[in-house]
Amino acid sequence: MKEIDYITKNIDVKKFLGLIKKEGDTLLIEEIFDSVKNPNNKIRGLLKEYVFYGLFFNRVKKFITEKIGNIVVFYKKRNPYYYQ
Repeated sequence: MKEIDYITKNIDVKKFLGLIKKEGDTLLIEEIFDSVKNPNNKIRGLLKEYVFYGLFFNRVKKFITEKIGNIVVFYKKRNPYYYQ
């Protein structure tokens, strides 16, 4: 879906990480929307599904995701030579 692609390509990762450090442990939908310029607010429900199932952070190229049991974790890429 092109709205999700827009968000994954235009998310300000630094701003997003700063917001989640302050906000806590939610599904991070508000923090994602606050980190993107001009997001389409009509897709909040769809974005929530993408985040819940771990699909969103797989699509953001500046993040690495891993599944540990039933939990999907993500972290920022730091090493350009990192590979899985």
